[in-house]
Amino acid sequence: MRADGLGKLELANPITMSNAIDFISKFIIYSFISEKHTIESRKESIIYQLFIIPYS
Repeated sequence: MRADGLGKLELANPITMSNAIDFISKFIIYSFISEKHTIESRKESIIYQLFIIPYS
């Protein structure tokens, strides 16, 4: 059982379903908190460097 969006994550780095849910929930919370920020500042953030770049 997996969402289509998790396919790249599983290929890039073997992770459990709970880790995927944890990542998605943190990303959603982060996106909600930082939606006022510019894309430039978002790219400099630690979460962007740790999660978005490796899996894109």
